[in-house]
Amino acid sequence: LYEPGLVTELTQVAPSRWTARPMPVPERQPLMVAFAHRATGEKPFGQSRISRAVQSITRDAVRTMFRMECSSAFHAMPQKFLMGMAEDQMDTFVEMKRKLYADDVLLMTRDEEGNVPTFGQVSGNSPQPFVEQMRFLASLLAGMTGVPLASLGVVQDNPSSAQAIEAAREDIVVAAMRQTDADAASLRRLAALAMAVEGNTTVDVLSESQRAVSPLFADPRTPSPVSQADAMVKIASVAPWVAETDVFLERLGFSDADIRRLNEAKSRIDARAVLAGTGAQAALQLPAGGAE
Repeated sequence: LYEPGLVTELTQVAPSRWTARPMPVPERQPLMVAFAHRATGEKPFGQSRISRAVQSITRDAVRTMFRMECSSAFHAMPQKFLMGMAEDQMDTFVEMKRKLYADDVLLMTRDEEGNVPTFGQVSGNSPQPFVEQMRFLASLLAGMTGVPLASLGVVQDNPSSAQAIEAAREDIVVAAMRQTDADAASLRRLAALAMAVEGNTTVDVLSESQRAVSPLFADPRTPSPVSQADAMVKIASVAPWVAETDVFLERLGFSDADIRRLNEAKSRIDARAVLAGTGAQAALQLPAGGAE
């Protein structure tokens, strides 16, 4: 239980018995951070991604699948019929219809007028109407959530081009970028609280470097390494100082470990260059007859 300046640990020791252990903390605000989706003034804690419309579409899809399964099971053994049977043969078939339903061979005799009974079979229903209904529901869900149809298992007749795939992902990418922007503030607050708890202090007395801690999210557009590198090189040509920062290396796709190793290697190279320059300068300052 989180309260301003207090954290209470509740432990169940019996089916109807609990014990409480209060733990005072310096921070005067509850040690909790809200991660809200589409927060508004009326709904500060956000709104559910699974809206009522999404729930309704999901229930419709479940019912459609159930109907398709029932139709498939009903027509797994096609309906058969016989026309032109004698009355006594009809009575026999009614009594033995379950056994005769699964028989492979039916033996019939001619009636009194010499006519042969006609055998037939009713064709089963096609699942295509149910498939089209599922495609329609997937289109509705994609329109409400921004999830591309391909991600919902809907296969298009013609392969989509790269531009079409990117356009289909635009809505979900924009939603992801807005969500990361909203979560960044919550993550910064959470990191500050964690550092305050670790130091047994409050957020107000944290150092400037501790307050500067911020999350780093990957680009939801997931650009290719080649296109990302090309974009960063063009930026560096306009602002050359950007190439000297860690952000430039991050955008090129290097991990944090790689960036640290590159910076360490650059420091060693710079140190050797300084020593070489100092030695060369000292050699130039020596008298022509050499050092005494």
